[in-house]
Amino acid sequence: MLQGSCKRIGILMASFAIAFLAAGCGTSMETITFSPGKKPVVVTLDSRDSFSLSNAGGTILVRQKGKIMLQGAFITKDIFEQTKAKLHETNLVTIYQEEAERVVYDQVGPKGVESRFLLRISDTDTYVLFASWLPREAAERVLDKLSFKEGD
Repeated sequence: MLQGSCKRIGILMASFAIAFLAAGCGTSMETITFSPGKKPVVVTLDSRDSFSLSNAGGTILVRQKGKIMLQGAFITKDIFEQTKAKLHETNLVTIYQEEAERVVYDQVGPKGVESRFLLRISDTDTYVLFASWLPREAAERVLDKLSFKEGD
């Protein structure tokens, strides 16, 4: 009788271990579809570590434990180009990366230094300006949790 109980406990423990490991192997993703222009854009967030994604009137909000870590606004190609050109006209900006379709920079404002990311969603005509009060490296890690895809 004791041997049968031990065997059942062993099977039960193995089942819990398998369930626990399987739960940890999956990824947690949140997806929201935005309609910034002619075609919708599907934004997906890796929501592990208590991150969440929301749509606030067309603005992309990424929160961690309720606190806004990153926010993004869809912009036109014209605004993208104008913003990119104006970055060189002020001494309140530090540019860290500048490519044809992506600019990473800090901008000093009345509330302090804001990390900003100006980018084109690859293979689309959609552009986004992201901003964060986090230091640039931390804000980039949050941005890296996002992925974009043009919808149908």
